[in-house]
Amino acid sequence: MNSMTTKTNEELVRDAGETVIGTPSGLKAQHAQAELTKRLIISIDNLNKTTSCYSKVLIWLTVALGILAVIQIILFLK
Repeated sequence: MNSMTTKTNEELVRDAGETVIGTPSGLKAQHAQAELTKRLIISIDNLNKTTSCYSKVLIWLTVALGILAVIQIILFLK
């Protein structure tokens, strides 16, 4: 299984395509599919964290724009 962690995604996809059930190549393919799934889950988790951070920044920028709009209205009405 350790050899699977050092392979590139392309190598894992190639290994996963070698599915012959009940043979050593089928077992290798199952390991490759498991490693690809693990990498996908990690990527999705990282994307979720990044998206959450950007979402917070956008909320604060929206609040800042709202405050600036209120200031402009007040200055315009004077």
